Amino acid sequence: MPEPVKIAVALAYAYLVGSIPTAYLVARWAQGIDIRRYGSGNVGASNVRIHVGGGPFALVSAFDVLVKGTLSAAIPGWFGLDVGYQVVAGLLAMLGHSWSVYLRFAGGRGVSVVLGALLVVGRWELAAALAFVGAATLLYREVALWFAIAFVALPVLAVVLREPLAVQLFCLAVPLATALKRVVANPGTAPPGAPWRKLVLPRLLYDRDTMKGEGWTTRTPPP
Repeated sequence: MPEPVKIAVALAYAYLVGSIPTAYLVARWAQGIDIRRYGSGNVGASNVRIHVGGGPFALVSAFDVLVKGTLSAAIPGWFGLDVGYQVVAGLLAMLGHSWSVYLRFAGGRGVSVVLGALLVVGRWELAAALAFVGAATLLYREVALWFAIAFVALPVLAVVLREPLAVQLFCLAVPLATALKRVVANPGTAPPGAPWRKLVLPRLLYDRDTMKGEGWTTRTPPP
């Protein structure tokens, strides 16, 4: 297969498969609900866990981590392409997950996809991030906050570990893309009339529209 075709196939897979709205599809199948109208409005595994259940959560998580993240980053390597294409594919999968072409560019936050991609291009960074989030969550149950901090630390870790430049750039792009998605969020998730400037900080830190989380993740649409 010519190299340009390999590149096109690998990158197309990353974005188009990354865009598959797993959480939306599983919630529709398991409960007949539109997950975008529940809780945070996030089209991701965490919202499925709260509103659909543990089994569907595990299914969504496995698909997002392995099929979207890990396979997207691995396929360019299997094609004999260099690590630069692997990190571009991993980033495209994350962007597809966050801005899905199948849901008019709504989507999830991309955490699971990033973890899957790091399994290929940054195992030490992955291990450090998971260890930090796991330990911190035992002290204070704000997983979104701990992942934000862990992702901000990724580029520093990549430099300290002397990763290839492409991996360092990927680790820099991840917190930037995550911050952008958190701040922009999905259409219709903000409280009516809420001033945008008051949403920025809670969205960046806690991935929600209020500093206090009571009632936020358990919201349901009006009857």
